[in-house]
Amino acid sequence: MALLSVLDEQVELLAKEGRPDLSRFLDSLESRSITPSEEVSSLRAEYGREREPVPQGYLDNAVAQVVEEIGDVLGKHTLDDDDSIMVNVFVRLGLSVPLHKKDTNGEVTPLSNPLRRWRKKIDDYRCEGKNDLEDPQVYICPLNVNADHFTLLEINEQTRMMYHYDSMASHGIIHRKTKSTPVRRVVESSRT
Repeated sequence: MALLSVLDEQVELLAKEGRPDLSRFLDSLESRSITPSEEVSSLRAEYGREREPVPQGYLDNAVAQVVEEIGDVLGKHTLDDDDSIMVNVFVRLGLSVPLHKKDTNGEVTPLSNPLRRWRKKIDDYRCEGKNDLEDPQVYICPLNVNADHFTLLEINEQTRMMYHYDSMASHGIIHRKTKSTPVRRVVESSRT
């Protein structure tokens, strides 16, 4: 009976707001002892719903550290209000790339080699001579994951790294405890 009550809440949300609330659903399962806490934690990690807010002042400290490091490079202890910094970076923005498709039944399935076109576009930029060692590029592309969530993929030739920005990333991914993600597997398969 408790499960029916939890599901009823989700149906009401769907009717009123147009979508259910996975976090609230998981909270209800746990608080009503329908599902063990360990299982709920596992589900939160799997679906990127762990709640760990950014600590108070964390962003301010990060910005202050960047400003301090820039000041060190410029030989100043502090930057003045009229100091400006120009960065020579060429950014190429790609069109959104869907990684999955949703069929008429609502079932989501992965697409085969979804980054193929974007990779070709990057290769074309390189062949045109628009990208030499003096002007490394940064390529940014929105990804549509599971046909309902957008993330951002960055290929940064300056740092020779790829970055994936996901607002719903799990604790394990953020703290590099999870070694492989679906997006990472897609990127790796497109490199071969």
